[in-house]
Amino acid sequence: MRPRFLAAAALALGCALPLSGCAAMTGELAPYKKPVSEAQLVGTWNGDCDAKLVIGSDHKLTTTGFPTGADSQTLKITSRFTGSGSWAMVERFGDLPAHVNLDLDNTPNDLDYAAGHDGSLVLAVTVGDPNDGVGCRFTPA
Repeated sequence: MRPRFLAAAALALGCALPLSGCAAMTGELAPYKKPVSEAQLVGTWNGDCDAKLVIGSDHKLTTTGFPTGADSQTLKITSRFTGSGSWAMVERFGDLPAHVNLDLDNTPNDLDYAAGHDGSLVLAVTVGDPNDGVGCRFTPA
């Protein structure tokens, strides 16, 4: 079974639990319940972890400091990616929530849709073990 499917299944299981299970994966934010369009994703997004993501309408992206690894003991981000890649929207499939898949140097990373405290769209990435709660939330610049 592919690791991507296992990660998506784990996310779906976490979201099927009480809200706190899914909220832990999006930095204590609730899942975004509205449909998301490609136009909403295109643009510059700033992460609360000193990362930047520029999503292009041509399905290409550039990023600075995108978190890719975390230490489960210190709960700190330990590795980051700076460079270019591509992106694709992944529609909801059964119980698996819709999200954005990023291909960074041939390594898949997923951004979950979360609702900001004001209800706005936030892109959230979980780094390492979802139970550790290490992640980064991206908001439009």
